Amino acid sequence: MRKYNNIILVVLALVGLASCEMREEIKGDKNVKDTGVLELSVQAKAPVSMQTKAGEETGADVSTNGFPVQVYGTDEDNKEVTRDYVVGESLPESITLPVGNYSIRAHTPGELKKKMSVPYYGTEKALKVEANKTFQETVTCKRENSRMQVVYNADFLANFKTWTITVDDGSETALPFTEKDGTNPAPVYWYFEEGVEMVTVNFNATLMTGETVKSQSRTYSRKNAVEGYDDGSNFFTGGDALVFNLGVVENASGKITGFDMKVEITFEDELEAVEIPVGDKPTEPDKPTDPENPEPGEGTIVISEPNGNSYLTDGVHIKYAAMDDESIGGLPTDVVLNMAFKNGVQNMYVLATTDSEDFAAALNTMGLTTEPLDLTGDYAREQQLGKLFTLPEKKDKEYSFDLNLDLLKLLRANVGTHAFTLRAVDALGNEKSVTLKITVTNKEE
Repeated sequence: MRKYNNIILVVLALVGLASCEMREEIKGDKNVKDTGVLELSVQAKAPVSMQTKAGEETGADVSTNGFPVQVYGTDEDNKEVTRDYVVGESLPESITLPVGNYSIRAHTPGELKKKMSVPYYGTEKALKVEANKTFQETVTCKRENSRMQVVYNADFLANFKTWTITVDDGSETALPFTEKDGTNPAPVYWYFEEGVEMVTVNFNATLMTGETVKSQSRTYSRKNAVEGYDDGSNFFTGGDALVFNLGVVENASGKITGFDMKVEITFEDELEAVEIPVGDKPTEPDKPTDPENPEPGEGTIVISEPNGNSYLTDGVHIKYAAMDDESIGGLPTDVVLNMAFKNGVQNMYVLATTDSEDFAAALNTMGLTTEPLDLTGDYAREQQLGKLFTLPEKKDKEYSFDLNLDLLKLLRANVGTHAFTLRAVDALGNEKSVTLKITVTNKEE
């Protein structure tokens, strides 16, 4: 009888507990969450021009195996809900989630970097999960970086010995191409940050004769493409593919005076490339001044170094090599001082100093050591100093002073400390000076 009573008590207790749970559900217990089911698939779609025939049929010719996938809550009460999977490894056929709003992020393995050698695909998509419903969702990853390639024509390669081409999208990092990358460089995949509408291409080069070509810049904008596009944006996007076709510019006498550039763009959903007209880099208009009594101003001459270089601070360091050594290994070919003149250049003085007697004798024959020599004057041209320095023209708004290969070879053949002091003077008499220091040491040091 006692055993029978105990069983009755246990049954009553269970019934009472179930009744309490039912009351809580009727009242709406906040700890009880309704759920929905997500059936997720991930694909990647290459730009149309890059797709294979199979890709043209399916719209996705990029394998997504190994792509990380994250599903995370975006509401206040589900922001701690995060599910991480890998396509082809741990992504299940169905995912049960509490009701609410979510975001799905899928991408190529690894981190998207500014410059890459491979394309990077990714996407982010919003999702709303409702109670007791199953959602079939396909997210499509698109290329998030742009394909860029430089193509040099035969005239370019026949006339230029060294060059530095930088593609500047206004961010903290510029994309460089130099002769060190070879005559047929591989494509680069470049990430444009949001809001890039215009890109500037800067050019510095040395001719086969050793003469330095005046620095030049060109600009191009997506909106200026000769044929339109369907995405409705003036900003460069990851699906774009850009090709820079580079040649030369000759004057009437046949002298090479610069570079020619044609830009072609293939939009993400287009098969054929179209041309983007290229223009000179725009300059800010001069502020009006009184021609009879112009007042010197601050910031009218700007001297800077490209690509984050710091040679003005750290100096240039070279190992000794004899003059007949034709190798260029170890020679820094990116030593450039860029100058901008709001009022145009009037004079560009250079004075060379050295603690090497042999190098001092060579500099003295060129008139560079006794007093500052004006590179805009006739004497600099009579002495053919254009083989060592770019010679500016009066009224130029831009000028670049660089150490070309001939000058670098001359410098490295003389152990010691050498310096070039530049004093820039504009049309209104404003001045700015900098000193570039070069240290040449023996190989064993």
